[in-house]
Amino acid sequence: MVSKNGHTVPASLSKALAKNKKAATVFETMRPSCQQKYMDRIRHVKEVDHSIKIPKVINAIIEYGSRHPAKGNGLRK
Repeated sequence: MVSKNGHTVPASLSKALAKNKKAATVFETMRPSCQQKYMDRIRHVKEVDHSIKIPKVINAIIEYGSRHPAKGNGLRK
């Protein structure tokens, strides 16, 4: 998976997004700078800690979507 600004999404985050359609939709509609912010949360953690950090990042992405309902992310009322 590649972000809007052309950076490769970390494999662990990409797998988690593939399993959570809501988070994936929000992530795809985010501005590139916001995508980068969430990718950095994973990149700056040791590989062994990804299993702890990924669920937190997925929840944060979903929360971002509810705070910033964009057209097409499925969270706009």
